[in-house]
Amino acid sequence: MLRELPREQSIDELGESLLIATPQEMIGKLAPHAELGINRVILSMNSGLDAQQTLDAIQCFAKDVMPHLITSDAAMITQ
Repeated sequence: MLRELPREQSIDELGESLLIATPQEMIGKLAPHAELGINRVILSMNSGLDAQQTLDAIQCFAKDVMPHLITSDAAMITQ
């Protein structure tokens, strides 16, 4: 269950800070962060989705987005 929290952020500002996008759009939004060396993302994908939809979204992110953001430094760390 979700409940609304008080915010001063406008709906437009919220739209800019959320990453709800196609895989290609997500790559474009996250690429500048990856270029700065940011190599961690917190995913919160289960708001309103059932379990299978959540798993599908995570798999899509791992398969279609992450490979485009991995730098050689990050690849070396994970080996």
